Amino acid sequence: MEIVVLDKLSDKLIRMEVQPKHTIGSIIETIIDKQKLDKNKSYKLTLGNQSFGRNQYLLSLQKAGIKQGDHLFLEAEIVPEIVPKVKEVTAEAKPEEKEAEHMKFCVECGTKMKWIQQYERWYCYKCHKYQAA
Repeated sequence: MEIVVLDKLSDKLIRMEVQPKHTIGSIIETIIDKQKLDKNKSYKLTLGNQSFGRNQYLLSLQKAGIKQGDHLFLEAEIVPEIVPKVKEVTAEAKPEEKEAEHMKFCVECGTKMKWIQQYERWYCYKCHKYQAA
């Protein structure tokens, strides 16, 4: 069966003889090779309001509903970049973070404890008890 694919990047029509058992991925790879497209990008095929991207690369044309004479569009898939959220640390927050690293709370009452250097132990002023480091 023949399908027609419009490469949206180059605006070229590509006629392809395919079999219903061919996959979306094999069609896309064939076009990438034929058109010498950037192999580092992800591409998708669109038929009407259906898009077939990299999650459907193993889907056969038959299961995708693509048939003789269909006109498809090939375009680069826009993959959102995953950008780690950067915590902005202010000058005031740095000492607070440092202090939080060395904070301990009483296991009995939950109150913030104080480190007593002389005895090398934590002390709870509410319970009036020491706890080991």
